[in-house]
Amino acid sequence: MPSLKKMLKIGFTREEKRTAICSAVRQLRAIEFYYHGGYRTVEPFALGIVIPGDADNESLICWQTGGFSELREVVGWKLYRESEMEDIVILKDDFTGERPNYDPDNIGMWHVICCVRPRRRAEPTPAPTPIPAVAPAPEPPPGPAQLTVRYLTHNELMARFRFAHPRPIPELDTRLWPDPLIVPFSHPLESAALAPGPDRYLIGTPD
Repeated sequence: MPSLKKMLKIGFTREEKRTAICSAVRQLRAIEFYYHGGYRTVEPFALGIVIPGDADNESLICWQTGGFSELREVVGWKLYRESEMEDIVILKDDFTGERPNYDPDNIGMWHVICCVRPRRRAEPTPAPTPIPAVAPAPEPPPGPAQLTVRYLTHNELMARFRFAHPRPIPELDTRLWPDPLIVPFSHPLESAALAPGPDRYLIGTPD
């Protein structure tokens, strides 16, 4: 059923159509419009000029989701001439801006008036790089031993000297007596008992 605007033959100017379509493009909102005998519901992706020098060449690249189709191919990519679009309505339904083979940097138009830039998905936060454990620095090799200077007292010094220089052992007199020992012991009784007599012999004297 035609809308009230269609019945009253109230149309949009080119500027109004362009403003309505680009507003829907920026908001990622679906639109509905009348075109060649039927209403169509589409997701607007890009509005621009296909061929330079043609004043009636502003066209809309869109992904149709419902409504009328002359070729009975409702869903898919479509190209509609803006001057022939009537009764444009911005719907409350939004869309993601992602459809197969859509590249905003390679639309194929001579001049792009407005187009959808897909929302960048938040990249996953990379896991923090583990910090390698730092091995403790090797301990420096031990340096030369430090000499400890200790001052000896006079008494300690003399004690060390006496320990290092003991008194010499006196030499024993190993000389033999020139005469044979008669009394080898110094005890007076033993000396008297061994004194020479008529029945005694001198020790060490030949027979």
